[in-house]
Amino acid sequence: MKGLQGIRQIGLWIFLLALALFTAAPFIGTYRVSSEQLVAYADQQGFASDTLRVVLQTRVADQTFSSGAALYGELNEVVTTINEWHKEQQQWDKVAWTSPGEMALALGQQGGQGTIADHKMIWFLLTFGLGILGGLLFIIPGVWTLGPPGIKHNHIFFNPATRRGWIGWVAMAWLVLFYIILYFYPFWAISWTYIVEPVKYLFVDGFASQWFLYGVLYCTVMIVMGIRMIIKYRHNNYHIVRTISVVFFQVVFAFLLVELLPLWNLPSVDFKNAWPLDYDFLFDWNVTNLLQNESYGKAGLFVFVWGIILSVVLVPVLVYFFGKRWYCSWVCGCGGLAETLGDPYRQLSDKSLTSWKIERYLVHGVLLFAIVMTAWVGVHT
Repeated sequence: MKGLQGIRQIGLWIFLLALALFTAAPFIGTYRVSSEQLVAYADQQGFASDTLRVVLQTRVADQTFSSGAALYGELNEVVTTINEWHKEQQQWDKVAWTSPGEMALALGQQGGQGTIADHKMIWFLLTFGLGILGGLLFIIPGVWTLGPPGIKHNHIFFNPATRRGWIGWVAMAWLVLFYIILYFYPFWAISWTYIVEPVKYLFVDGFASQWFLYGVLYCTVMIVMGIRMIIKYRHNNYHIVRTISVVFFQVVFAFLLVELLPLWNLPSVDFKNAWPLDYDFLFDWNVTNLLQNESYGKAGLFVFVWGIILSVVLVPVLVYFFGKRWYCSWVCGCGGLAETLGDPYRQLSDKSLTSWKIERYLVHGVLLFAIVMTAWVGVHT
């Protein structure tokens, strides 16, 4: 048994090493965008302002930036200043509507220099590879160290990782910061997108977006923590089948099919993502794309009809007969992450009747808001 505990400790240190390397990656390397790359990007984005093009060539092209944030800072100053000038002159056709953050991400990916940009597969193995190895070395010995099958909650309120201790707070802060970067400051994620490019190459040549990075990380975490879930609840076939189901739908439907379908000129959609979870499904631009894009053929019409049937027929009927958990705990990727990665922390959630009432009002309030806003958008587009 001591040998197995030693393996778990080794696995923990390997995982922490991988996490440290992943966390440090945004601070490693420099960025230098060539004049040719800048011209090609400006043409691709359709920048109509000659002033913007000239200033970008002067202040950005062939300059070395120490980080994605430094590149963003220069782009933000240039683009914001020139856009404001064009707006004052009522020259709306010359305004660059691409955000400086998106520019910094796209240009930074093209002009990256350093060990991560030059050795992407090695860094993938050092981060994702070691992270998976360390996680499994920590989790799998639980088959023996946890004792006979059955739920074991010993010491969970004495562990700083599962009782709102300092480890839990650090983990929360890391996750919050990661999501802030992902949604609002993607130029900090340039090195992270390099790391997952070897996976992107399995589908198509090109740069990985921050959302592809998120998809790879999301699936990896759910698979590894799903194995932990199965080991913990190996005495209960319901939990085993449910865990396999939710991981399958996330990996196959929400990731693999979304990446593979465009290779055959088919819509890139998650077939289990029902409205209003897929909040822009009925937006004018999406409906137009599905029904009028000739490259899709009849596939676009199928996706549109399927989305309507799923949202207004299948989901309500199945909820009526089986409750909402058939989707949240068996199909939905959001619920899947909560059931796998969130399992060690489920004892911290409020189980009071007041909490349940608040959740109920919030859930139905959001649903009502989604219905009203979708109708409003539909009327005005």
